[in-house]
Amino acid sequence: MTQEKFLSDTLYWQDQVHEYWRLMNVNESAIRNIMDMNALYGGFAAALSTWPVWVMNVVPATTNDTLSAIYERGLIGAFHDWCEPFSSYPRTYDLLHAYYLFSHYGNNKEGCLVEDIMLEMDRLIRPQVYSYDLNLDKE
Repeated sequence: MTQEKFLSDTLYWQDQVHEYWRLMNVNESAIRNIMDMNALYGGFAAALSTWPVWVMNVVPATTNDTLSAIYERGLIGAFHDWCEPFSSYPRTYDLLHAYYLFSHYGNNKEGCLVEDIMLEMDRLIRPQVYSYDLNLDKE
C-alpha cells in the first residue's frame, strides 16, 4: 500500500462519515458499536476516531489481507469469511457498514448467497436502531 492510497482512503472516509451522520440525522451518542464489514485499510474507523464509538474492522477472507494497515492505525480488526457466522453475541452492533460487500460476494463465483450475509447482518444488529449502511456498486 502506498502512502498516497493510505492518505486518499483517510480523506475519503472523513468526508463520508460526516455525510453519513448528516443523512442519518441521529444524535452523535445514539450509535456506539459499529462493524465495518469490508474495512479495507480501516479508513472508515479512523474517520470515526474522534467520535464516541467503537468499531470492529473486518476484512473479508476473499480479499487481500489488509489487516496490517488497520493495525498500523492502532485499530482492531479480524479476517473473516462472510459465508460463515461471525463470532459475536447476537444484537451487538448499532450500525453495520457494508461498503461494496454484496457486490464483492456476488461477483465471487465460489461465494455464498447475499441472502445468507443479510441473515447474518440481521443477527448482528440491534433491533430498533439505525439500519444497515448498504453501499452497492453503481452497475
